[in-house]
Amino acid sequence: MTTAEIEEKITGIFEEAIRQKTVNGVSYALVDQGGVSRHYLGQAEPGQFYDLASLTKVVGTASGIFKEMAAGKISLKDRVGDFFPAACSAVTVKDLLLHTSGLPADLDDVWQYQSPGEVWEAVLATKPLFLPGQESIYSDLNFIILGKILEQVSGQDLSSFLREEIFAPLGMRETGFLLKGKRDNFVKTEITKERGQVWGNVHDETAWQMGGLAGHAGLFSTLDDLARFSSFYLTTASVASCR
Repeated sequence: MTTAEIEEKITGIFEEAIRQKTVNGVSYALVDQGGVSRHYLGQAEPGQFYDLASLTKVVGTASGIFKEMAAGKISLKDRVGDFFPAACSAVTVKDLLLHTSGLPADLDDVWQYQSPGEVWEAVLATKPLFLPGQESIYSDLNFIILGKILEQVSGQDLSSFLREEIFAPLGMRETGFLLKGKRDNFVKTEITKERGQVWGNVHDETAWQMGGLAGHAGLFSTLDDLARFSSFYLTTASVASCR
C-alpha cells in the first residue's frame, strides 16, 4: 500500500468519526524516512496544544531514563531503594519500565491529599500487590517513581531535565509541563465534577494533585513536535538495525 493510499484510508476513518460527531476534529501525521505529512480535519488546526496524558511516559520519562542509562547514571538493575526509602524498595528500574513492579494502577482517592508532597509520600508508602516480575499491571505509580528517580539522579526538576536533555536537542520547542499561552490554543479535554471544564491544564487527577508535574502524565505538545520526536526514534531504530 502506498503512502497516498494509507493517508486516504486513515483520513476517511477520521472524517467519518467527525461526521458522526464522535470527535470534533483530528490532527495526525504520517512519519517515515521519506518525510512527514500532516493532516488537520474538522476543528483541528495547526499549532494546537494537546494534553499528552499517558504519552508523557514515553515522550518524556522513558526517554529521560534511556538517556541516563546511556550515560551510565542509571541501570535497569537499580532498585527503588537505591534512590529513596519506599515500600517497593526491591522493585527495579526494569520492573517499573515494564509495568511488572506489582504496584497497583493508581492511588485510591487521590483527592484526599492536600499537596504534591503528600501524593508522593502516598506513592512511596504503597505496597506491591505481587512480587516483582510475577504479573503485569499498567500502573501510573511506576512512572511517577521513574520521574522522581530522574530528578534524584540529575539534580533537576523533571520539567527542566526533559526540556534541556530531550526536547531542546530534538527541536521540540512546543513541548513541556505547565505550558503558558492563550487558552484557546489548547484543546479541551472534558468537564469533571471536581474541576469543571478542564482546558489548558493537565486532565489526569493524580498529576493535577502533584502540581501538574509528574512522570506519568502532564506533558503538553503539538503535532509538529510529536512528529519530530517520532522521526528521531525511527531514525535511531533504523541506524541501530544496520549495526
